[in-house]
Amino acid sequence: MSVPSALLVLADGRLPAGGHAHSGGAEEAVADGRVSGPADLYAYCLGPGAHDGPRRRLARRRR
Repeated sequence: MSVPSALLVLADGRLPAGGHAHSGGAEEAVADGRVSGPADLYAYCLGPGAHDGPRRRLARRRR
């Protein structure tokens, strides 16, 4: 890919970067078994569990 083409890709608003590209810990909650279906995911997104993922990652880094 040429440099101008790469710059166009990076400037494209559809590039999955920033907060929209992250699951907010939902993938980890599914892997841990805390989320096992649509109703669990809905509750996870609305409840305090939605903030557990970032906190857990920070705690792991500080060990």
